[in-house]
Amino acid sequence: MKNTKPTHQEYVHPKTILQQHSAAKHAGMLTLFFGHLVKSKIKTKAFGLFMISLLFAIAILFFSVIPTQTVVVGFKNSGFVSHLLSYFILSFLIAMYLKEKKARFGKGWGHFISGIIKFKEENIIKIILKAAIISGCYGVLIEIIQYHVPYRHFQYLDMLVNFTGAFLIFVILPFLIRKDD
Repeated sequence: MKNTKPTHQEYVHPKTILQQHSAAKHAGMLTLFFGHLVKSKIKTKAFGLFMISLLFAIAILFFSVIPTQTVVVGFKNSGFVSHLLSYFILSFLIAMYLKEKKARFGKGWGHFISGIIKFKEENIIKIILKAAIISGCYGVLIEIIQYHVPYRHFQYLDMLVNFTGAFLIFVILPFLIRKDD
């Protein structure tokens, strides 16, 4: 008898798999997409940081639009600390991603976080500024979304706190950066 099995496993494109299995069209599409990314060797540190930033931004969106038991309009009960912390962390994650993306193309300035942060280029200020602006604008977008959600409220003070949290990275980060001699 002749062995009909191929000697090597052939690569099947995820789209072909989806066309063959109609039940998997909806449930497995995301899994197949990420599986394809891993097979394509896009699994890098920059991609990981991007995904963490994206997931954190989605978590902020989720917690910003879910109904709460009591919604009180006013600055006192708006979650001042949670807004500051959330947008500071988002700024920080985006800055790490932007720095890593820049480093992948040969313009890196060392390790962003690995014990002591080293500062070799002035471009770090631009990276942090971009991250803070992106994070702050995302906070404005969240407030605009909340305006259209019936059980949430639009507040200018929340937008201010979101931007403050996003730009808090300029206050905290200098304590972590050590200039090289």
